[in-house]
Amino acid sequence: MIIFNAEQKKRIARVFSALILLIFLSTLSFAQRKTNLEVFYSFTDSISNKISKNFDGEFKEVKTKFILGEEYYIFSNQLTSSLQEKGLTILPESSLANSTLINLVIDQTKVEYGEIFRDGMFGELKLERILSLGGNYTLTGTSTKFFPFSFSSADTIAIGTIKDLESESFSFTKGNIPSEPFLSSLIEPAIVLTTAAVSVILFFTIRSK
Repeated sequence: MIIFNAEQKKRIARVFSALILLIFLSTLSFAQRKTNLEVFYSFTDSISNKISKNFDGEFKEVKTKFILGEEYYIFSNQLTSSLQEKGLTILPESSLANSTLINLVIDQTKVEYGEIFRDGMFGELKLERILSLGGNYTLTGTSTKFFPFSFSSADTIAIGTIKDLESESFSFTKGNIPSEPFLSSLIEPAIVLTTAAVSVILFFTIRSK
């Protein structure tokens, strides 16, 4: 049976407190991280915001035609809802009302991952995540005007979270994950072995006292 003195108990308590805080902060950070699909949804909100600026102070009844293909059909409802939130009234295509036609095309989405790196000597493996979406739209009323758009975002994520951030149902939310650096793959087992050795030494040192 191992008996710890008061000072040793305080040290152990501090270590456990630090570990619990670290786990909590890691969980909180992941909870706030948007999935790739959620980031693309935010891009569609940016598209709607861009379109709505063309109607400031003008008649806001519109018809829409989204050319999204099989991959991006999921954005259709999001675009419609977002345009309505920006104050536009969406009329059915059969309507005879005098309105502007929004013809929108999304022709490119991309998920890219940067090189893997370790966050500090004993930190987790991370990489940069870069997402982009592009396309164009035309506004046709008394004349036709053409507007291209392109949106992107970049942040850093833990490599272990990629599976949760991508969607199995939508291939455009996935990217090619680079291979782990050779040196890093050697260092991690060494760290584990060193930590285990130190733990064994401390165990017998404390027990002998």
